[in-house]
Amino acid sequence: MTATSRATSEELLFAVSSQLLGVLTRAGASMRNPDVEPPTALQEKGARFLEERIKADPQDPNEVEYVRRISLDDLSAEKWEILKQELARLQSLTSLDTGLSNFLDKIPDEQIRRLIYMIMTFCNPRQRILVLHMYREAARKKSGSRVFFNTNDLLQALGYAKQEDGSFPSRCRSQLHRDLMALGSTKVYYNRPIQLGGRKRTKLMFRSIVRIRDVYLDNAPRKFDLVRAAEDGYGCADGYTVELEFIDDEDGGVVLFAGSVVDVKQKAFAHTTDDYATKLKIYLASRLSQKSLVDGKYLDLSHYPIFV
Repeated sequence: MTATSRATSEELLFAVSSQLLGVLTRAGASMRNPDVEPPTALQEKGARFLEERIKADPQDPNEVEYVRRISLDDLSAEKWEILKQELARLQSLTSLDTGLSNFLDKIPDEQIRRLIYMIMTFCNPRQRILVLHMYREAARKKSGSRVFFNTNDLLQALGYAKQEDGSFPSRCRSQLHRDLMALGSTKVYYNRPIQLGGRKRTKLMFRSIVRIRDVYLDNAPRKFDLVRAAEDGYGCADGYTVELEFIDDEDGGVVLFAGSVVDVKQKAFAHTTDDYATKLKIYLASRLSQKSLVDGKYLDLSHYPIFV
C-alpha cells in the first residue's frame, strides 16, 4: 500500500494482531454458530465461573477451541443458585434463534440476565467496532498499548446523536460502559502450538481484549463503581484509560488496516444489528498468514455495494 497526497489522518495505517483478529472472529462467534455451546456455571477449586465454549471448526484442521469465561467469585450464594436454574432452563430451549430473546426477557434478576447476555453476545458488532476504533486511536496518538479517551469524544466518533441540551443520552453512555466491561471482564483462553528449542509444545493462552486501567470523573466528588454500573445498567465514567492486551503479537503476525477501512459511524450503532461489511473484513484479515503472502507482493481488500 502506498501513501498519496490525498491521505488524511483518518487513513493512517494501524496494526492489529492476527491473534486478536482470530479472537474477534472465532472466540466472538454468536450463538447462531453451530460450534458455540450454551453457557454453563462451573466451580473449580473454590472458584466459580460462567463459561462458554466455541468448539474447533471441524472443517479447519488448524483451528483450535476457544473458551470465554467470566469470574463469579463475588456472586452471592443465592444468585449462584438462580444462575444455575436459569442456565438449566436455557439448555431446554429447542431453538436459540427464536427463543433467546424471550428467554432473557423472562429472567427476573437483572444481574443474572446481564451476565448471561454478556457472555452470549461477547464481541458483538458494536464491540468489534469499538475495539478497532481503540486500536486506530492508539496508532493515531502513538500511545503504544495504552490509550485514553473522553467518553463524549468517543460517543461522537462512534456516531451517537446528541440531545437538545448538547449531552449524550444516558442509555448510550451506559451502553458504552457495559461494552468496555464486557471486553475486559470476559477472559478468553485457547491453545497455540509453539516451537521451542526444536521441540513442538502447546501454550495455553489466557487473554482479555482490553483492561480498564483507570477512569476519570468530572465534577468530582461523586461515587462510581465500575462493576456495579455495568450490572445495574446505569452509569458511565467521563474518561477511560484502557490497556490493549493484543498490541504485541508474540507470534509476530499483524495485519495493517487503513483508517478509513473501518466505518465506526454506524446508523444502527446503538443496537446489535450486525455489520456484515466489517465482519467480513475482520474474518478475511484473520485468515491471512505469512505463509499465504509472497515477499514484495501485497493483497488489497476492498468492498463494493451489493444491490439485490
